[in-house]
Amino acid sequence: MKLTLVLKQWIENKRYVSKLRDRLLKNCVFNPNFSPILAIF
Repeated sequence: MKLTLVLKQWIENKRYVSKLRDRLLKNCVFNPNFSPILAIF
């Protein structure tokens, strides 16, 4: 049961990270300084 909870949380985090990445990518178009941050994801 605990594993499914962890998995659910991991999926939520992944969704959040991808949203964050989309925002960063949009910012990256205007600001080249964001590119090192994008390399992390």
